[in-house]
Amino acid sequence: MLEKNNLKMIQEITNWANEIKFNLINEFNKSIIYVYWELL
Repeated sequence: MLEKNNLKMIQEITNWANEIKFNLINEFNKSIIYVYWELL
């Protein structure tokens, strides 16, 4: 039972970390596009 809870917690943390990573990459890409747009 405890092992199932640990696996669930690890999966939730992994999902949370992946979501944060995706959001950071997305915001970084938006910033790069904005900078390129302003330079043109």
